Amino acid sequence: MATFLSISWQQQQAMLFHVLSCLPEEACGLISGTQNGEIVSVFPITNELHSQTAFQMAPQEQIQAFLQIEKNNLDLIAVYHSHPNGLARPSESDIDQFQYPGVIQLIWSYQDSKWRLNGFIIESRLAREGALNLISET
Repeated sequence: MATFLSISWQQQQAMLFHVLSCLPEEACGLISGTQNGEIVSVFPITNELHSQTAFQMAPQEQIQAFLQIEKNNLDLIAVYHSHPNGLARPSESDIDQFQYPGVIQLIWSYQDSKWRLNGFIIESRLAREGALNLISET
């Protein structure tokens, strides 16, 4: 289980582009990589609820992402989604519905006129902040 993710500028921008393109709805997606926290791919997934306060990944897109992850001998290391009008931490429903033990949950939130990314590890219905290394543009 990765407890630390290093996220490149390009990977951050890929997620943020998806988040912005889904506004005012929540965006969601999957991230593949290695168990030591090296991110390889970002998979934007359609939020089939089309909600501003909840998400549910489109099953067919999710399956396609999992097949690609498996084909490349990688692991699911993070799930991301946005809180366009919410807090920068998992909501009660995020915790209740989280289905991937050992996988970091990334949350994009809009605070102080800026989009921010935070990571959380959810265990036993508790969310604790995980370590993220957000690499700046070079």
